Amino acid sequence: MKLLLRWKLISLNNQIMVISTCLMALATFALVVAALPQYSVMKEQTRINQYELQAMIDQSKVIQQQLQLTKHSTEQQVFFVFYQQWESEGMQARRARLSDSLSKTTIPNEIDDSPLVLLETLGNASRRGLIDEDLLWTTFSFDVEGYWLNARPYVDRVRGEGCDCLFRELQSLYERFVQKDVQLAGKSSIDPNDKDATQRFLKWEKRRKMKS
Repeated sequence: MKLLLRWKLISLNNQIMVISTCLMALATFALVVAALPQYSVMKEQTRINQYELQAMIDQSKVIQQQLQLTKHSTEQQVFFVFYQQWESEGMQARRARLSDSLSKTTIPNEIDDSPLVLLETLGNASRRGLIDEDLLWTTFSFDVEGYWLNARPYVDRVRGEGCDCLFRELQSLYERFVQKDVQLAGKSSIDPNDKDATQRFLKWEKRRKMKS
């Protein structure tokens, strides 16, 4: 009798355990089912966030391209401003007078060095990345090299009288142009050791229309 009672108790405990396990499984399943809508919402939100992120990246690329185009356009505009000033009628006359002064054995104490000042400003704009470098080198390299080589005695004199910083931008621009000349052509536009070449440059410049 006792054995039968014990067996029934064991059987009852087993049934209770099975029922508990089933209830726990059902509860877990219910939780999973309840979480499915939230998971779907989270998945959809993640997809939307990824789409928005990609849209932001694409927009950033477009803005970057627009900025590059704007920068290039601005650099060209700055170049043409300098070019127009350099080739203007008034500057043509000043270049002719300056070349005449630089060609003399003794450079006059008072000369109009505004062409050198313009080239100095041009060098500053170039160093700061404000101007199209290809257009600058193609258009101004010969003039910059010619004026720098012929104006060195005058520059040395005004530096001695004032500040050693005078015409540093022009000197730096000259050095960069010569470096590019050598890279592309194997030599500078004007040989600094060829006195005839430097004098010919002044003769060409003096032929420009001179005005008082």
